Amino acid sequence: DGKERGENVRIIQGALTENLQISARKSELDVTKSTFNRIIILDLKWPPYKIHLRNKLLDNDLPRWLNFAQWFLQRNVRSVDDIVVGNEAAFHLNGKVNNHNVRT
Repeated sequence: DGKERGENVRIIQGALTENLQISARKSELDVTKSTFNRIIILDLKWPPYKIHLRNKLLDNDLPRWLNFAQWFLQRNVRSVDDIVVGNEAAFHLNGKVNNHNVRT
């Protein structure tokens, strides 16, 4: 079984090297969806989604980040549990990210 797994890893790695858009369900590789996903995540250490969003860094970003960090450190935060962070987005296999709650 270990030899078959190693062969599956090589086949999937080769296929993904040629085409990163291969989906576990639609691939013509002779492996199950769970095997495909397990190999990608555990063996190849590749995330299942490739996000294409990029924020352009501006010249005035660093001073703004430093000001925020200094302000935040002066706050009376007792623990990480006191911090609320929200991020909601839907990730699609075609690379599209629907981040309907993010305002730019």
